[in-house]
Amino acid sequence: MKSWGVLFSIFFLLIGVQTQARQLAHLRMIGKPQETSVEFVGSNHRNVKGRIYAMAISVRNGTDIYLKGIKQGQADKELWFYSGKYQLKIQLNGSMPKEQPIAVTKNQYNTFAFSQLKNASVFNLVLQPSYATLLINKTDYGSRCQVKLAPDIYKVEVLDKGYYPQSATITEQRGQLVSRVYCLVQRVGKLRFSILPVFADVLLKRNGRIIQRWRGLKLIKDLPIGQYEIIASANGYSTVYKTINILENQTTTVDLRLEKGVFFTEAHRNTSVTGRLRLAISPSDAKVTIDGTPVTDNYLILPAGQYYLECQKSGFIGQSKTVQINQNAETRLEINLTKKSKGSAFTRSFFFPGWGQSYKENTGRGWLYGLSFLASAAGAYYFTDQYNKTVKDYNDIRSQYENAVDYQKVLTLGDQMEQKYQKVQDNEKMRNYFYMATAGIWLLNVLDAALMPPGWKRSDKYALDFKGNAVQLQVSLR
Repeated sequence: MKSWGVLFSIFFLLIGVQTQARQLAHLRMIGKPQETSVEFVGSNHRNVKGRIYAMAISVRNGTDIYLKGIKQGQADKELWFYSGKYQLKIQLNGSMPKEQPIAVTKNQYNTFAFSQLKNASVFNLVLQPSYATLLINKTDYGSRCQVKLAPDIYKVEVLDKGYYPQSATITEQRGQLVSRVYCLVQRVGKLRFSILPVFADVLLKRNGRIIQRWRGLKLIKDLPIGQYEIIASANGYSTVYKTINILENQTTTVDLRLEKGVFFTEAHRNTSVTGRLRLAISPSDAKVTIDGTPVTDNYLILPAGQYYLECQKSGFIGQSKTVQINQNAETRLEINLTKKSKGSAFTRSFFFPGWGQSYKENTGRGWLYGLSFLASAAGAYYFTDQYNKTVKDYNDIRSQYENAVDYQKVLTLGDQMEQKYQKVQDNEKMRNYFYMATAGIWLLNVLDAALMPPGWKRSDKYALDFKGNAVQLQVSLR
């Protein structure tokens, strides 16, 4: 019996030793901006202690922790495990996973270092032109000059209107920096140009921008395809405007002949009897039209006949006249435009809101002031009428109430009188709102006409808000 007791003592002693060796450890996972650490602490917080540092590139909170192939969570989080040997795996989205066995030794400080590589490469590009479109595997990356790609084989395309496209195949490897330069070649054509007189000044423009300027003959090679405008002028000659299209690998020929001081409208193009018109316009940059056609010269040879001339300039009062051109005679016409004044605008706006703004060529604000004033005035008129009616009704019921002798009728008339009195107050309040709004719009309109110079363009914002017993008029001028 004693031998059996000894055996049982030895058995329980072994179990106790094994249980002590597998203490329950506390696993604390900590995520920091540039490191991920895993700390093991024994259940008694004294006997077993280990620490693991994983230095990783761009590691952030959210690093996945795996022990023995089982995901235990993400930093920051606390878990409990038995101390001992583990297969530790650290994985962060966008980086290569890192895995290795670890062992936590009692009464010893344990350190394990990891370096994580990004699971991507960087693709740097230089595009010419810089606004060209970049496609990678048919995905549009706009005009970006740097793209991060996972390891793979890609088809790169660079496109732009008016250029020959370029494409290439690239192989991206992990952690690699790849740089490429793509210079697109323009699609071009030729322009052959001639003009009389040969001393005429010529401008070649595209999208409002001057491309080239020259005098006389010109041959332009390698001119990018597209639409252009040619403006040819010479002192004493009419100005010519012409639109041309340059086509790929083709020569566009343009021959121009300027007419010496001759201006023909469609109505007089077939006549051969002419006279002369000399213009003196002030200010000199005013726009002049004859029978609706713009004129840039001050000396014109015109077919004999009658013409309708208009002269306009922003900030000035325009003029229009009928001109008679006689055969073999010179007609001199002098036009002096009068500048629009703030006083005239003020007078117009004083009598009707918006009229002064329209006079100053601010038609949008003119309509805004005019319609707002009419709407507020109509509201004021409507609620004034409602107020007068409810006051009359209230006085009638009050008279009945004061003369009533029946108790029940007195109560009924009293309730009706209170209701009518409330309507009187409501209509009075709305009437006052619209009175103030009408006065405010009129005053703002007058100040605008008096202070802002004619021809001045700006962006305005107006807001009318009713809050409680007040009216707020918000104005933003830019």
